[in-house]
Amino acid sequence: MNRYNPFSSASVLFPYRWFIVILLSLGAFMGYKDLTGGTFFQSSKQEQWTSNGPGGYHK
Repeated sequence: MNRYNPFSSASVLFPYRWFIVILLSLGAFMGYKDLTGGTFFQSSKQEQWTSNGPGGYHK
C-alpha cells in the first residue's frame, strides 16, 4: 500500500504529493461552491448586461 501513498518516499507518487493535495483542495472548494450556490468571483460594482442596452431598447 505504500506504493500509492503520496507521502511515503518509496511511492511513485511522492514527487507529485503537493500537486495532488492542491488538486483535491481545489476540487473540494469548487464542489462546495457548486452545492451551496456560491460564486467564485463576485463584484457588486460590475454592471449587468441587459438587452435594452444603455440607450434604450434593442431592435
